[in-house]
Amino acid sequence: MLLLLLLAAPAFAGDGPYDRFARGIRSEKAERRREAIETFLENPDAIPADRTARVAKLLIHAMEKDRRPELRGLAARGLAVYRSTENDVRILQRLGEEENWKAQRPLMAALTGFGDETTMAWLGKRAFGETRDGVRALWVEALGRSARPEAYRDLLKISGVRTPWPVMQAAAIALGRHPRKESVDRLIDLLWSDRAGVAEAAHESLVRLTGKGDLPVEAAAWVKWWGEHGEKFEFPGAKAPEPGDGSTTKTTAGGTTTVPTYYDIPIRGKRVVYCLDVSASMWGPKFTAAKTELARSITSLSTRYRFDVIFFNEHPYAWAQDMIPAFPFQKLDCVTVFADLETKKFTNVFDTLERALGYAGVGRYALKDRPGVDEVFLLTDGEPNRGRYRDRPGILAGLETLDPRKTVRIHTISIGEDPKELMKAIAAARGGRHVHVPAKK
Repeated sequence: MLLLLLLAAPAFAGDGPYDRFARGIRSEKAERRREAIETFLENPDAIPADRTARVAKLLIHAMEKDRRPELRGLAARGLAVYRSTENDVRILQRLGEEENWKAQRPLMAALTGFGDETTMAWLGKRAFGETRDGVRALWVEALGRSARPEAYRDLLKISGVRTPWPVMQAAAIALGRHPRKESVDRLIDLLWSDRAGVAEAAHESLVRLTGKGDLPVEAAAWVKWWGEHGEKFEFPGAKAPEPGDGSTTKTTAGGTTTVPTYYDIPIRGKRVVYCLDVSASMWGPKFTAAKTELARSITSLSTRYRFDVIFFNEHPYAWAQDMIPAFPFQKLDCVTVFADLETKKFTNVFDTLERALGYAGVGRYALKDRPGVDEVFLLTDGEPNRGRYRDRPGILAGLETLDPRKTVRIHTISIGEDPKELMKAIAAARGGRHVHVPAKK
């Protein structure tokens, strides 16, 4: 009998909450790793006190090494359960190294409420001294996640000087997490900024703080309103929506936020794909102008938007192959690649549009996760000479087959000497608008 008990003992050993967590997070299977972290987050108190240090080490390893970006972010959320200077700095360090938004945003969320004096000294030094604009933007945005008074003081200092646009946008986003009159004062100041997208970011935060969605992105209007109401203003009691939470543009005041544009076409859908022609015929000033307008539009998107860019010549190729949230780091990451674009080869319109509709889960390029797409903007200077369909009837019929219910609006921009009849026809058939942009000499 004793021998039987000894042989059976291993089957009953190591089956506590910690043991199950450790086996799961070390698994080769991503779903098991996910399940282990999610189970921990549902009931972290189930872990015995003498095992919490081991759990933290396993979470740190997953946050820094897991192959799946979404699991790196999930591990950071788990690590935030054990709030400490060491763990907070670990998360901040990982945030500065992480490039994938599926990890970045959970990492940022894990920092909510962080901050002792040592952590703030570490972050403050880097928020002022970091030379990489994108990373600095992440750390400046992180300042808004702390309730520490020194974090807010640093944020006011950074937002009060002329820094690169990603940093200024991040500061405006961070101020939107602090319902204080000083925040409103500074955000109104930022409405005067000529830096890319800074006024739009400040407006987004002003609407979050005050509920005044009926006021435009115009400093004078906000100065007048704040002068009349600022002294006795009480911030709304309900929690403001988080930036980028996918909510609608409706505000507590019943208005709507200002809509961004691309070649004066309002971008009303929150999931947008830009398609830019990089064929040989685009070479020259018109290509420069097209890149400039695309960068302006992207940098002006609020955090409520998600976007991607498809560059196309004889083949379409997507920049991110996903719908990326429009935060400063992601926008900078995108527009930075414009400098290296080359114009070459031919023009493929239909396959490009089919690639864009793949975000809706249809066609040959359908994405498995299907992030969805509301609006597509197609810019070209020529007629299609490559692709599955090249003539107007074939392209229009192909689009009808892909999206018979017209769930995705397609806008078109023809750049060059004359407007393109095909571009007009596509926009008319797909519920969009067409704009002709004369060639620049």
